[in-house]
Amino acid sequence: MVLVLERVQLQSDCLRAVKLVNTSEVANSPYSLVRAITMLLAQAWVVGIIWIFRDSNYSADFLVKSTLSSPTRPTILDLPPHDLTRLLSVDMDGVIVTSNPRV
Repeated sequence: MVLVLERVQLQSDCLRAVKLVNTSEVANSPYSLVRAITMLLAQAWVVGIIWIFRDSNYSADFLVKSTLSSPTRPTILDLPPHDLTRLLSVDMDGVIVTSNPRV
């Protein structure tokens, strides 16, 4: 299966990183990772990079941490992992969480 992306929205809770890759000087950055991101952004797709509040990022954080020990190839989930269900419910309800809801 080939995954074709035309539009990508990248969300980060790190405001400094979002500012680094959204500046006009990004191609001349002293950081190799920022330059690598610049090359990815130049591909044939539309990419939006936005900053989000850390408290709005628990579901994504859970997914990233759960894949750290898995292969680097993309994984498509038909259903959310059981441990993620509560975080998604909180997100769907629009509840503002001021502390880690995983506790």
